[in-house]
Amino acid sequence: MMRYLVVLVFVLFPLGVKAQHTHLQLRGNVVDATLRCIIPGVKLTLHTKDSMAVGNTFSYKTGPENPNFIMMNIPGSGEYILSCEKEGYNTVLKNIKLSYNRLRKPIVILDDIIMTKMMSKKLREVQVTATLVKMVMKKDTVVYNADAFQLTEGSMLDQLVTQLPGVEVRENGQIFVNGRFVNSLLLNGEDFFKGNPSLALQNLPSYTVNQIKVYEKQSDKDVAMGLEKRGNQPLVMDVHLKKQYSVGWMLNVDAGAGTDKRYASRLFGMRFSPNTRLSFFGNFNNLTDISSANGNGEWTSFSKPVGVIDRLYGGVELFVKNRTYKATHTLDVFRNKETIDAHTLSTTFFPTGDIYKRSQESERLNLVCLNFRNNMQWVPQNGFFFSLNPSFIYIHGKHHDWGRSVELTNNLYERYRGEALDSLFSPDASETYMKNLINRLSYQQNKERSDLTGRVNFNFSFRPKTFTRDYLAIYGNYNYNKHNEKVKKPYEINYWNNGANTENVRTMLYNEVNTRNSSYKMGASYQFVLSTEKHYAIISPRYTFNYNYRHSERPFYEITDTELWEYDVNQLSSLKNSLTSYMVWTNSYFSREEAYNHVPELNIQYSLKNTNGEDRFWLQIGLPLNILKENLDYLRDIVDTTIHRTTTFFNPYIKLKYYPDQENRQYNNFEMNYKYNSWAQDLTYKIDFVDNSTPLEVWLTNPYLPNSHTHTLNFIYNWGKPSKQLRFAVYSNYTYKLNALCQSLTYDATSGIRTFRPETINGNWFYNGGFNASAPLDKNRWFYFSTFTGWNYNHNVDYLSLNDKSSIRNTVHNVTLQETLRLDFRKNKFFLGLRGNLYWSNAAGQNISTINTFDYSYGVNGNWKLPAGFGLSGDLMMYSRRGLETNRLNTDELLCNLHLSKSILKGKLVFMIDGFDIFDQLSNIRYNINAQGQTETYYNVLQRYAMLRVIYKFNREPKKK
Repeated sequence: MMRYLVVLVFVLFPLGVKAQHTHLQLRGNVVDATLRCIIPGVKLTLHTKDSMAVGNTFSYKTGPENPNFIMMNIPGSGEYILSCEKEGYNTVLKNIKLSYNRLRKPIVILDDIIMTKMMSKKLREVQVTATLVKMVMKKDTVVYNADAFQLTEGSMLDQLVTQLPGVEVRENGQIFVNGRFVNSLLLNGEDFFKGNPSLALQNLPSYTVNQIKVYEKQSDKDVAMGLEKRGNQPLVMDVHLKKQYSVGWMLNVDAGAGTDKRYASRLFGMRFSPNTRLSFFGNFNNLTDISSANGNGEWTSFSKPVGVIDRLYGGVELFVKNRTYKATHTLDVFRNKETIDAHTLSTTFFPTGDIYKRSQESERLNLVCLNFRNNMQWVPQNGFFFSLNPSFIYIHGKHHDWGRSVELTNNLYERYRGEALDSLFSPDASETYMKNLINRLSYQQNKERSDLTGRVNFNFSFRPKTFTRDYLAIYGNYNYNKHNEKVKKPYEINYWNNGANTENVRTMLYNEVNTRNSSYKMGASYQFVLSTEKHYAIISPRYTFNYNYRHSERPFYEITDTELWEYDVNQLSSLKNSLTSYMVWTNSYFSREEAYNHVPELNIQYSLKNTNGEDRFWLQIGLPLNILKENLDYLRDIVDTTIHRTTTFFNPYIKLKYYPDQENRQYNNFEMNYKYNSWAQDLTYKIDFVDNSTPLEVWLTNPYLPNSHTHTLNFIYNWGKPSKQLRFAVYSNYTYKLNALCQSLTYDATSGIRTFRPETINGNWFYNGGFNASAPLDKNRWFYFSTFTGWNYNHNVDYLSLNDKSSIRNTVHNVTLQETLRLDFRKNKFFLGLRGNLYWSNAAGQNISTINTFDYSYGVNGNWKLPAGFGLSGDLMMYSRRGLETNRLNTDELLCNLHLSKSILKGKLVFMIDGFDIFDQLSNIRYNINAQGQTETYYNVLQRYAMLRVIYKFNREPKKK
């Protein structure tokens, strides 16, 4: 490692030497006084005190994170006058004092220069009609034209985003553009419901959107510190509203009522001005949030919910800013009533014969959540940045569950889903089922839980000298979490052997889990910035200290007095002092943990510039050293011990980015990342105890676990031709695990009890990759084709044992292939799309038969704006499954959804009729496989319905003076 550091120092040394012979450089932004936007085309001239011109340049249009003028080769220190001139604006003269530093190239960044418009006569507006272009490239920004995409009346932002070429919307609202994750969703250049993109995606009406821009955004802190935009900046999706919705009030109300007591109401409002934004929303429905199509024939929401959800959801966000201050305050509240019914078929792999399990579970959940977030930052001048981000979350939930399960020695045929369970839990059970029965379990469970979380983050960055880019950063956070949980679970287990009942257990479990967790982090870094016309580097030593405290306790009771079984969890909690005789000391514990983590790090960045001063090649190397000291006090039954441990890990990482085509940087670039990570196992594994608090499960510990390590390597390559709207991206990720933690499984075939013991194992690795491409197929660009292809290989290794025999190493090779094909036709007011999707999974191993499963779908979707304000849209998709263990789950489901709309009052009022799953075919099946077994789970879903909806759009612009 020292050899590489020496080489790097020799590479960076010439930067400082060459900088001694370079001139000053002036940067900044020229801003409109009213609109607060940058002004291109301003002529800037720098004069000495005796009016001699020593430099000139013009401002140009850039993103919000870049300066829009750069003046090069200013002779040196002194007092100057900067004049700013543009037709239609009043000329601005600004006094400037510059200082020269011979050790580094100074890049002086000025405060925003404010220009006011001259009084002018308003000219008559002229409307120009042009062909709508879907996507253009402007420097490093991809710009999508929202009006070029045909959408159904009542569509939200999510339906627009899913139609953008090269864009995927995945679980939980995560957005990917050509395989790269979008870090933030912005509205007119500013954060919008930060941290929860689904809120914006599902509530912002699509008709308000003018353009969607995708670009790398430099952080506000780096802009304030005057850093050049270098390296791997976060990718953002910036939604720009149409002019009439960018100033004034807008309101969108959507209310509907349908068959089977279905209802849906949605409200979104916003007051917008150049310096403020007030947004509020409400979403009340019992449609599980999958009631509207996304335009691609896909009918699951971003969070992939299971069951049926009745939701009340609302929130408000206030954004304010001025020249020095910017703040966002967000409050959202939701209440969910969830009904989840699941039937699961699972197989556990053993060399001498697999074990088969059938289970049925039903859950009724009431959940309430309050989330309050604040993001505030203050930049009084260039070279000074302060941010403060306090937040608060409260969650309260009540669960009422029941379930039943059986384990069998053979995979018996069932005529309908749940037949084995119905038979084995009836008085006249089938003899065939009884002979194969190992155990049967039934239970009811009531649980009440609450979580209170508070956190605050801060960052203070300061540039000590105005003539260099060096700056000092001090950062930190504080987190607090309080978790309380009370669980009551009466259950009954019957053990069987060859058709004979050998043992019965009937009891009730009650336990509480109470944890308190507090932590804080403090750190500081100093950035040494070196720059020449061709090279740029940052050398940053930093130090971070983390402290974490965790207090946890679980009193555990096994109550045999059946009279107490009628009490609810709150009554049992109030009687804890009188329940001591029922306490199971082997499953009750008290623990207190402390962790002190010291992380010194050296971070180095280097950029090779092109002739425009942009990155051609960028490299970042991080060399952190983690020194962790842990203390654990633990009390459980006869165990009362204290454990201390100190570990040291070196976790380096490297990132690089290369731009082979300087003219089309967003379309043509290569990125690669490598990270090595090490960590120690949980300290509680070092304590010898047995936990059998879960029926039919026993959990052991293992004090001899070595540390775990991972190597992660990934890359992404983008290529394209903006003039032809042709894009291609390929990505690849590889992870190799050393001493991966696994839970070795030992199965007792006579009782069905599973015993888990933590072990470490080598041989686990994972690889995934993919590519996507999109392009128009004709010169008029009416036809557009796109493909998303992905593949995964998971080499999964684990331990298995049957009846206390020696554990064997079990390996499963799991390969999956995903393909999505789209062909779209758009002309005038008509849109038609063809869709095809494939998901193939292959699993093989020494102890299992090869398993092949297929999920594929194909169909059409369309949208047609008819005369007289009518609109028609719909989807027709065939969903098919093959290869599942139970033939009844290998189905073909034809899904049809139709929407008819009529708009009046110039589109302000819309009436709609929705038909969801008209043929009543929708189902929800999940499949999973690893080295220990496979599972197939069938969940209840929303049934078909018809709904009448009314949408009202209101917009009021301020009066023009």
